Amino acid sequence: ALDSVAYAMTAAGLQRPMLFRLNRKDGAQVVIEITANAQHDDPHVGGLAVYARPWGERYLLDQTLDAIAGNSPLHDTLDLLVGVMGAEILEGDGMVCFPDAETGALRTRASAALGPQQRAETDIADTPWNRAMRTGEPQWSSLHDLGPELAAEAAARGHQWCWAWPVTTQDGRSTSGCLVLWRKLDEAPDHTCRASLDRLVRLTALLFEREAAAG
Repeated sequence: ALDSVAYAMTAAGLQRPMLFRLNRKDGAQVVIEITANAQHDDPHVGGLAVYARPWGERYLLDQTLDAIAGNSPLHDTLDLLVGVMGAEILEGDGMVCFPDAETGALRTRASAALGPQQRAETDIADTPWNRAMRTGEPQWSSLHDLGPELAAEAAARGHQWCWAWPVTTQDGRSTSGCLVLWRKLDEAPDHTCRASLDRLVRLTALLFEREAAAG
């Protein structure tokens, strides 16, 4: 880290980002992207302007791509996808659900922060993810749009919106699963969040197709 800063002090202009893994006080690790901009000649700065931001989403996304390329177990890769949904841009507690190839029962991998009904562990017919998989269209629902039991459980955990993005096959003829994101912010998905979810949907579809081919 010190070598990187020393180089930035002697170089001109904006440097390439540096990545560092930091240990937080609670023991958790976080990956930080740091960029230094040498502004020695600026009388208002007279040194380095350093920009730091969390790199969790990109880091987890790279791990997910490595897991898909390396044929890692399905559940391990889905857990990484759930982690990506909880990082930076999307900032929510995620779940991936998909029908079992043999029984047709709904299988899930979900954040531990979700309650049983949010994790689809109880049989609720009318949920955003069921609608998304049935219609093939994204669904976003505030608590007012959910059933009373599911809404009460979500509210108890501070969630205000549920976004459900269907995962379709490459030919677009069927739905192979769904990405579900429980958000604590009171807002519908904006353009940036939609783009991130669409990217994760493509990765999930690729993962499901790999599993089906290996089947």
